[in-house]
Amino acid sequence: MNSTIKYFLNRFTALLYTLGALCFVGYFMVSNERLAVLLEHIGLSVIITTVVACALNFRFEHAIEDRFSIIKGAEGSGFRSIYINREAAHTEIIRTAFGVSNKIDILAIAGTSFFTADRKMLGELVRRCQDKSNIEVRILLLDPRSQFAVERSLREENPSKLNGFAYEDTKLCDDIVNALGELEGLLKDVEEIEQKEKHRFNIGIRLYNAAPMLMYIRIDDAIFAEQYHYGIVRRERVSHTRKCLGQQIPVIEAGRRSALGEVLESHFDFLWQDSKERTLLIGSKHRIEEGARLLDVAGMLKEQKAIADRLQLRHSQPGVD
Repeated sequence: MNSTIKYFLNRFTALLYTLGALCFVGYFMVSNERLAVLLEHIGLSVIITTVVACALNFRFEHAIEDRFSIIKGAEGSGFRSIYINREAAHTEIIRTAFGVSNKIDILAIAGTSFFTADRKMLGELVRRCQDKSNIEVRILLLDPRSQFAVERSLREENPSKLNGFAYEDTKLCDDIVNALGELEGLLKDVEEIEQKEKHRFNIGIRLYNAAPMLMYIRIDDAIFAEQYHYGIVRRERVSHTRKCLGQQIPVIEAGRRSALGEVLESHFDFLWQDSKERTLLIGSKHRIEEGARLLDVAGMLKEQKAIADRLQLRHSQPGVD
């Protein structure tokens, strides 16, 4: 039985219709003229009011169902909460991190929100290290020497001429290098505490060489994720200044044991294993920064274009798979 039938079979509504009908029947049956007119007015008022109320409530009920269908779909997908943007989610992420008891995983491009602009997450990691906590921490940042970092910085900076593009001076490269400097300082704190207290804080920091797809924060059983993209908001399309490719998209919170949570966790674990050879060690930040500075950006992009052209030619030839 659909919601329309259910609604019109509502007992209270049926009672009102019955009352209106009885008033009309009474109008034809009573001999007193004044009483007949009164019953006519009451019957008409009850029926008209009920019809209008039914129509309004029917429309309101469908509006509520539409809203709840969004909530129902989100819950069915494993969502716990949706934040309008990264800024709105940041407070909850930090609050959850303060109560961590087991594990923190962070996947980001530069992690600016956690390690440089707002140092609360970094401060919490330092505190946990000093308190000889047994939590496990894994951090993955984009390798500033990768072509994917170059491509994203090109989209952000929008240089008019590639020949005048100084990748090492871009904000993206600078943000990653600065974050690595902060995290290398944390590694030094870990080493110092290990020598004094004979306790090793379980932290690993690696660089991934892949296209950035999402920001991923796992804190115990809670997972926060924000999609990465190359799109920009309308007001930035006509601007010649640096574009902002992040922080405009909603951040979702999911349970780790949901299907969505399992997919997101698997994504992180895959990149973590794939980045084993790019582990950040004490003293390696300078080498990474130097590598980014010496990148042959023009050559890298030309080689990439040549590969794309060969693939396009291969697929355009008949009979070639």
